[in-house]
Amino acid sequence: MILPEPPKALSLSVTDLSVQIGGKHQLKEISFQVPSGGAISITGPVNSGKSALLWAINGLLYEVPGAKVKGKVQIEHVELQQIPVGEVRQRVGLHITAPLARTPFAEVALPLQGAHLADIGARVEHVLRLVGLWSTVRNQLHQPYSVSNPVLLRLLTLARTIVRLPGILLLDDPTRGLDNMGRARFEDAVANIISTHKMTLVWATREPDQAGRVAETMAFLCNGEMIELGPTASIFERPGDPRTESFLTGDYLTLQSLLNGNNL
Repeated sequence: MILPEPPKALSLSVTDLSVQIGGKHQLKEISFQVPSGGAISITGPVNSGKSALLWAINGLLYEVPGAKVKGKVQIEHVELQQIPVGEVRQRVGLHITAPLARTPFAEVALPLQGAHLADIGARVEHVLRLVGLWSTVRNQLHQPYSVSNPVLLRLLTLARTIVRLPGILLLDDPTRGLDNMGRARFEDAVANIISTHKMTLVWATREPDQAGRVAETMAFLCNGEMIELGPTASIFERPGDPRTESFLTGDYLTLQSLLNGNNL
């Protein structure tokens, strides 16, 4: 294994990352660093490049037909393409909300297939406790669960993402469509995970208020460009670009006008 064995938080460095898919720019020379155990929120409107960024960090973008990736992604100072794919999948967890199994146990244990663990059941119980679901599903672990329950689905798939204790956790707009209670429950689950097993966190969200809560460092992306990067509190209090201010205040008419090149 090239990277340190889990559990250990891993540092992340992105340098001049540009992405084109089908000839269209998704990201343009994005650069930032997150130290081991640090956290950054990536915020911006729909189609700003947040998902492309996370997919690039996880290496999935290299598997997308027609995708062209330039620049560097380094984990623990090792270039992503020098790390075996299986190791990247184990140590860089990308949360995807799609259900992959029918029962809670099978859903969470899916990434452990072939893993050398003395007790897979104990690991599944551990992560279900971390996300606050153990008391809910403990008596129904091997029974079909309802994928129409959005909070249950997000938390089960979060447990699935962390069951191998990744060193980097990537969250791609994970609470989209949830109500305030659902968002709070998910955010609490992530906070509990990070406090128990130190992980480096990259949280992409279209919700500015959430970006302000989940990390002390924030980046604002728009049209594939990084408009601002810095301490979250400072960006909220004194945004350095009118596009950032328009997004954070919910003034989307002004934001659209600025993006169209109109002077206000």
